[in-house]
Amino acid sequence: MAIRIVPAPEPKPTDRVQQVMDHQAGKKRTRSPNGRPRKLLSLRIDQEVIDHFKATGEGWQARMNDALRKAAGL
Repeated sequence: MAIRIVPAPEPKPTDRVQQVMDHQAGKKRTRSPNGRPRKLLSLRIDQEVIDHFKATGEGWQARMNDALRKAAGL
C-alpha cells in the first residue's frame, strides 16, 4: 500500500489578513512622549543618513525626529 501525500491547500487571502492583524495586535503601540500626535510624511532622505540612524538601533525614527527638531531650533 502506497502512502499518498497531499499538499496543504493554499491559505485564503482572508487567512493571511487575519495573521497580519494578529501579529500587529501583539505589538506594543506607543505614543509620542510629549503627547502631541505626529503626522505621517513621505520624505526622501539620503541613504547614508538613514543608515546612520538605523545603525543606532530601535527608536532610530525618534532620534531622527529629535535631530530635525534640534536643527530647526525647536
